[in-house]
Amino acid sequence: MIRKTDMAVEAFQQGNVKEALKIAKDFKIGLTKEEHKQIVCGYECMVHGDFYKQIGKNPEAETKKGIKVFFEKVYLPSLNRKDTVEEWCPHCEDEVDLPKAFTPHTCPNCKEVILPCNQCEDRFCLSCPLESLKEKKKVAQ
Repeated sequence: MIRKTDMAVEAFQQGNVKEALKIAKDFKIGLTKEEHKQIVCGYECMVHGDFYKQIGKNPEAETKKGIKVFFEKVYLPSLNRKDTVEEWCPHCEDEVDLPKAFTPHTCPNCKEVILPCNQCEDRFCLSCPLESLKEKKKVAQ
């Protein structure tokens, strides 16, 4: 599975900063509200620069701020994140990074038990070998 983070990083590495910010403007994990807002504003200033000039903003400066946040909070951390896998939590409906281990995990956001389905080779989920472990982990919590 190709993660959105990987797509944004790849676009950035290829020099397509606009595409990288377009993807990253939906990221919330690992960003403060202000950092998220800066990435969004940086992208919006690239797309609608004239509008932002009309409302008194400097699109070039705002874009640079968005790129800086992307670089520091998305790009650099992604270079060190080879031992995790992105998983969708069905409880809080958010994408989270989990350790790359085929075992039930606790969602870092909502604290519910989730399974590492992205690591499973059986895409039909008919006989999940972790389902019974999931119940045991719930009881242990």
